[in-house]
Amino acid sequence: MIPKVENLLSFAGKTVASGETWAKLYVSQATPGELIKGGEIDVTGDAAEAVRLMDLFDQYIPEKAVVVPPAAFSSQR
Repeated sequence: MIPKVENLLSFAGKTVASGETWAKLYVSQATPGELIKGGEIDVTGDAAEAVRLMDLFDQYIPEKAVVVPPAAFSSQR
């Protein structure tokens, strides 16, 4: 089952980030700290701890992205 984006962006019935904000995090266009400071992510409690937790996840770096071709197009079939 794939959860709805709205469910990922809310906690205890409160929306903490918009879909656009989630996309910025997903493709590493902005850091969690920047989005919290800009008011795009609503944090109740310790914002530094929230940033520390989110920074545990990998960040997308386009320069290091590796494209793996589908097996159907592989010359080693």
